[in-house]
Amino acid sequence: MAGIVSCASAHFNLTISPGANCQASLPNLTGTNYFIAVDGCSSVTVTQSPAPGTLLSSGVYPVVLTAVDASGNAVRSTNTVAVTDTNAPVVTLLGSNPITIECHSVFTDPGATALDDCAGNIERHDQWNSSGQYSGKLHDKLPGISAGGDGV
Repeated sequence: MAGIVSCASAHFNLTISPGANCQASLPNLTGTNYFIAVDGCSSVTVTQSPAPGTLLSSGVYPVVLTAVDASGNAVRSTNTVAVTDTNAPVVTLLGSNPITIECHSVFTDPGATALDDCAGNIERHDQWNSSGQYSGKLHDKLPGISAGGDGV
């Protein structure tokens, strides 16, 4: 009795981006571009859990591929799928751009907004430091956006 021989891309890592709803549909990973299973005596059926089409939010998920031959012999491969928001937020300046300010005149910052597909509106935190210098920064609730200078 021949058993199943599996190869190609076992324990792969796959990163997918969420859509506008901040979820990604898990692709069908049972195809030969991800997983190959052969048996010398019969055909092989490959299934996955969670099922293709399962909606995943941001995070890392194990996906188990199971190959079963006609005799019920089975092998499993646990793989990793990461859902990562890779779309940058959109920053919109309010008011004119550029702004011209006459010397010794009062400046009123018209502000800016930042909108992210997954995090929504991003808060702006304005601060004056001890030297009297002003800085406005985006809140660091998004990966890739730090409150330490990557902001408005």
